[in-house]
Amino acid sequence: MQSEQIKTKLTTKELLDEYLDTSLDMQMSEDGEEKEALQAALAEMEETLLDKVDNIEHVILRKNERTEVLKAQKKVYEDVVNNFKKKLEAEAKAYSRLETLIITIIENVGSQEGTKTTLENNGFKYTAYHSPGSLEITNLDNVPQEYNKMKVEVDKARLRKDVIANGDTDYANVPRVKRLKVT
Repeated sequence: MQSEQIKTKLTTKELLDEYLDTSLDMQMSEDGEEKEALQAALAEMEETLLDKVDNIEHVILRKNERTEVLKAQKKVYEDVVNNFKKKLEAEAKAYSRLETLIITIIENVGSQEGTKTTLENNGFKYTAYHSPGSLEITNLDNVPQEYNKMKVEVDKARLRKDVIANGDTDYANVPRVKRLKVT
């Protein structure tokens, strides 16, 4: 009773924020009891929101506002991740150059044993040797057919169009959904 009175005293905007936060918490929760409590709270907030139906424009505005905030946050994190990727690539290139330098030193200073060159230093043994590298395809058109893979993919756009036109099938359907249009 008390929580219901508190929720009715909240502005529509505050109630929407609380509803969206609670909905997010419920979807992210893995605890069954917590999920049930959050579902009950959501149901209570839905009733209160229905009582405030005259302020429905707040729902749409708040949704758009929160979506834009989340998109902006996602963009920030994507930028951070991209910076880390660039740092990892730069570090990999630096270590590759360093490895090439070490191989050159081993080949110039080490002792040759067949096709391998070895250098011992401070209790470590470094060996430079040749091995097969990555495959490089020089002319794709001349690669024999036996090495080609085929990938089968469903043309979902075409299938959806046909199902809408001809009705549901035993392998696909297009359910009717309710949508909201604001003009």
